[in-house]
Parts: sequence; C-alpha cells; structure tokens
Amino acid sequence: MIFKEVQRQLAEKTAPLDVMIALGTHPAMSEEATCERINMGYRDPASINPADYADREEEGILLVPKAGEMLFQLENPAPWASGS
Repeated sequence: MIFKEVQRQLAEKTAPLDVMIALGTHPAMSEEATCERINMGYRDPASINPADYADREEEGILLVPKAGEMLFQLENPAPWASGS
C-alpha cells in the first residue's frame, strides 16, 4: 500500500504528521478502520482533553482554541471584513 511506503521513506526524516483523509472516496469505514487501513494509530476524539495541551509551547506544542473556525474565517471573510 502506498501509505506504508510513504511512511517508510519519511519515518526517519520528519516529525509526526497530521493527515486528512477525503471520506466518501471509498466504501464507508469507521474512523478506527480508516486509520488502521493506512497504518496509523487511532485515538478516540472523546479521549482528548484540550487542557492537556495548553501552555506547552516550550515543548513545541501549540494549542489554538477554535483554530478551524479561525482558519475558515480567514479564508472566507465576511464582506464587511474584506476591506473593500
């Protein structure tokens, strides 16, 4: 599988990667099965406590609350915010 080859080639050359998978391009699978299929670990999102990642910048960990919302707003500014 291509993901295993990519992992093999990058494993010693890069920091951990975040991966986004386009769902709807294959038969329906659980999140856990999808991760297993591409040889990645799975973690139940309900087990993640954002507070565990706060104030850890010195460790290279940055917690950005509502980051997705902020990025969406930057890419899709309201007409009144576009400066036109």
